[in-house]
Amino acid sequence: MSSQPEQHLLAVSGLRIAFRQGGAGVTAVQDASFAIKPGEMLALVGESGSGKSITALSLLGLLPPNAVVEAGQAHFQGRDLLALPASESRAIAGRRIAMIFQEPMTALNPVLTVGWQIGEVLKQHHQLPRAERQRRVVDLLAQVGIPDPEQRASDYPHQLSGGMRQRVMIAMALAGQPELLIADEPTTALDVTVQAQIMDLLQALRRQYGTAILLITHNLALVNEQADRVAVMYAGSIVETAGCDDLFRRPAHPYTRLLLRSIPSVDQRGQRLAAITGSVPKPEEAIPGCRFAPRCPLATPQCQAEAPLFRDLGHGHGVVCHLAEAPLPEVQTDTAASKDDVVLPSPVLQVTGLQVWFPRQSGLLRRTIGYVKAVDGIDFTLWPGETLALVGESGCGKTTVGKALVGLAPVNAGRIVVHGKTDLTGLHPRALRPFRQTIQMIFQDPFSSLDPRLTIGETIAEGMEIHQPGLTSHERQSRMADLIAKVGLPADALRRYPHQFSGGQRQRIGLARSLAVNPAVVICDECTSALDVSVQAQILNLLKDLQHELGLAYLFITHDLGVVSFLAERIAVMYLGRIVEHGQTAEVMAAPRHPYTKALLAAAPTLDSADGRPKLRLPGDVPSPINPPAGCHFHPRCPYAQAVCRTMPPPSASFSPTHSCTCHFPVA
Repeated sequence: MSSQPEQHLLAVSGLRIAFRQGGAGVTAVQDASFAIKPGEMLALVGESGSGKSITALSLLGLLPPNAVVEAGQAHFQGRDLLALPASESRAIAGRRIAMIFQEPMTALNPVLTVGWQIGEVLKQHHQLPRAERQRRVVDLLAQVGIPDPEQRASDYPHQLSGGMRQRVMIAMALAGQPELLIADEPTTALDVTVQAQIMDLLQALRRQYGTAILLITHNLALVNEQADRVAVMYAGSIVETAGCDDLFRRPAHPYTRLLLRSIPSVDQRGQRLAAITGSVPKPEEAIPGCRFAPRCPLATPQCQAEAPLFRDLGHGHGVVCHLAEAPLPEVQTDTAASKDDVVLPSPVLQVTGLQVWFPRQSGLLRRTIGYVKAVDGIDFTLWPGETLALVGESGCGKTTVGKALVGLAPVNAGRIVVHGKTDLTGLHPRALRPFRQTIQMIFQDPFSSLDPRLTIGETIAEGMEIHQPGLTSHERQSRMADLIAKVGLPADALRRYPHQFSGGQRQRIGLARSLAVNPAVVICDECTSALDVSVQAQILNLLKDLQHELGLAYLFITHDLGVVSFLAERIAVMYLGRIVEHGQTAEVMAAPRHPYTKALLAAAPTLDSADGRPKLRLPGDVPSPINPPAGCHFHPRCPYAQAVCRTMPPPSASFSPTHSCTCHFPVA
């Protein structure tokens, strides 16, 4: 892809990066080319394993020891970053080019205050005296929207929320006053409200300082709303580049179009998502011709034998494909029968007045001085074969609800009734044991929830040995083989260990483990939040298939409203331990009545840039449940709050037999 370096802040051409394994080299990035103008935001998108982060790290000289740049140039203001000696590269990295890393908790030093870490950047690149550094640190924290910056400068990373840690990373990047900012998945797994705040901050930096941004992400809806240009990366190569509007209006590469098809939306309810089969090939896999051919529904013998060349489609739109713009086959939707007119049996789960309070203790004698009201009296019902989505920001108590249902968090008050008969909260632990198999949970991080010392077969068999002791060894083996096949994994997966699988495969293993004991309810805790859209589509299709086949009920805990609109029949919106709005998915998404729900929907990025929905921004973070606000918990952040909201708990208001919210002044 030709470019003129003098017209760009950064121009990368023909980049090839390999990893040394023994005496051989494995190519991870091959012939990658792209360019960024001053003040421009270029989004680098693609699935995990495509080479996006490795490409960015090479620009800063941060490649691991076994990685080497074999070819290519990266001209930054006329100088080739890849040819600079280490001393000159260090002078540019962190000052003129800075990076926001994907996981701020691991990028920040846990034993140093955030103020010290930001000050170290100022000391390294600007040689400011100590007093001036301290003043500048406070200014930077205030600039990125952190409240009480003087106090926060003395805090450690673990004392900050995820959104605040991400803001600290941005403050560190800004300390060097860079011309180019590399943002590597800066909003992955963040709430939509915090995500919107972070992206607003990055856009403000562009306007104020003319900073160019290389945004690495797999969130295509976010790219649609934020970026100027897009480069789509697959298996180490850039396969399509275009202006943002042009790419989303007429994507040319089959991979780009399949990624866009994989994104869940309300329009696809009752249908299967068009998931991309297979996964990104590993660098060591030798694939002749086009590397996307094994997964491409349009692939021809030419694609399998010859590597495609770059084609200029005009207006800055280029693609590397033999069959660019050829129509894709129609999606096999397999529309499911509507549940609206089905007479449901009795509920499988009824939760009434659930409270989970954690004691706050102080002093040598550990006296209780108060409670953290993580869940403060919620009610909901779950029916066989349906999905109830529990949504809200981090810290609102969603995961605590799930843990309470499976006995991993203490229940202070309330009832958890299964099958309309048995209240689990009143049972002795020995009497509770037979009911534990009724409710199972898929955890947010599948890797940390799987024992690394056990094979997948041993992990799945563990639950069956406890809850189904009457099964023979042969029956257990047969059932495990059936479960592994049901979740789409090969039979030899039972003999392998968790580290040998991808994130999407580990999520399938978590699902197989939960199904092993024949549950009636499966709690899905953010089980797709950190997955690529292609893998997410595979998991969502699998969840729907299993629900249809087995009659499972799902409590789906998430902050991804696109997934909610596709998967769930009902939504319960949670804020600071309480459910503030509840209703059928269609009515809540179309006409939210609580200001918080309205703000969540407005903050969520969408592929439809002309949806007409005003972009509201919630100030601040969820208050601490240690000291919740009086009256309506939401009033400090609510644009409609009045005097009564500050003193009186809000009443419940109904808008239909299935739609209600708790608010003094419901919005129209």
